[in-house]
Amino acid sequence: MTKSEIFSQVVQEQKNDRLVKILESKNNLRNLYFLDGVLPLVNKLGELKIEKAKLSISGCLTTNIDQEIKQTKINLIKLLKEYNVDTSKLSPNFNCKHCKDLGFVNDKLCDCLKTKYINRLLSYSETNLNEYPVLDKINTKVYSNEVEIKNLIKILQSNFNQQAKNTILLSGQTGTGKSFIAKSLLKTYIVNDNFGLYIPCFNLNNELLTYHTNFDKNKNLDKFLNPDILVIDDLGTENIYKNVTLEYLLHILNERQEANKLTVFSTNLTLLDIKARYTERFFSRLIDKNQSLIFNLIGKDLRLK
Repeated sequence: MTKSEIFSQVVQEQKNDRLVKILESKNNLRNLYFLDGVLPLVNKLGELKIEKAKLSISGCLTTNIDQEIKQTKINLIKLLKEYNVDTSKLSPNFNCKHCKDLGFVNDKLCDCLKTKYINRLLSYSETNLNEYPVLDKINTKVYSNEVEIKNLIKILQSNFNQQAKNTILLSGQTGTGKSFIAKSLLKTYIVNDNFGLYIPCFNLNNELLTYHTNFDKNKNLDKFLNPDILVIDDLGTENIYKNVTLEYLLHILNERQEANKLTVFSTNLTLLDIKARYTERFFSRLIDKNQSLIFNLIGKDLRLK
């Protein structure tokens, strides 16, 4: 699924929810027509509004009819109260009072729809990012190498703003915060209207194996090629499947670099380990200085604190 498809999905859901609210309120109103005296007042109110519209078009004053409309509404509300009717249910109870659940105000995206859209993007990332901060909210004080982490975050934030590099490698020993920073980077992109996906390399490898062995022309690798940011966590934990692992990893990285889409790798492997484990072509693309940022995180295991 693409970002535009996700947005269209959210917009359509909002439209459907709004329509349901309108229909519910209309149904509640129709039920009142059976109450003695209600229908004549409703009809009178409708006729007065039509008359007001005609006067407005003709350029005539509507002061008198405005007063009559106001009094008719008062009479209707008074009658409904006598029947113990909850008048709040007679008009749509929209969630957003600003846009009335239209999602747009003066052709601009309303905050309510934007929030739904961002939350949907977060849900499609395939990882729970609720507990992860965006980059500039990371608490660097928990790191033994705080200065280096601050510098790393600064560089990542700058790259986010400029999209200067499309490949990021975070290497280092277990517990140095690689995955945490990668997920914070992912969240930073998503909350700024980007489509992102997180996947452990072990899981990615298994999906690639399934794709390769059960080839279906109706399926493709778009899941890994479409996202604006793809985080591949724990590179090196996967098995090496013949004609699958090395070939598809290279293909995904190559296609994403050609499209200038950000790919983030985290790994416990050193550069020498990566070079020995993967193909020369993959390694050279991964460390290409024109396209890549490479960081080696050093510090105490955060999980032991």
